[in-house]
Amino acid sequence: MQSIDDVLQKEILTKLVQKAKYLNRLDQLLHHALDHELKQHCHCRNFQGGLLSIECETSAWTTRLRFHVPQLRVALKDRLEFHGLEEIKCFTRPKAAHLTVKAKSRKTQPLSEENISMLAGIAESIENEKLRKALQKLALNK
Repeated sequence: MQSIDDVLQKEILTKLVQKAKYLNRLDQLLHHALDHELKQHCHCRNFQGGLLSIECETSAWTTRLRFHVPQLRVALKDRLEFHGLEEIKCFTRPKAAHLTVKAKSRKTQPLSEENISMLAGIAESIENEKLRKALQKLALNK
């Protein structure tokens, strides 16, 4: 059985971090090509297979961005990071701050002795101090 440290350091996590850095770089380049107002409300969602997906906070910003797509395509086409750019699609995705979600209240069930023992055992094998302490704290909150 693999330790949690081994699992956390696997290839999937590395690829996820690389993808996040890649999208951050594309977002920076996109912002350089957009006017001041648009770049505050539009972000790179993905670039794959020649399709650049851009998301905006509201439908108004999405509509405004669509008017700039021809100029944006020209501005980004020569960038190495956007090599093969064929199409730009604009999507609306509201900021999370505008969404309100009511949390359902639920009763928490106490951990069984077996689960407490398992958490404590796993915590002992963890090298990452923060994770180890979090698991130990969880095990103590019977």
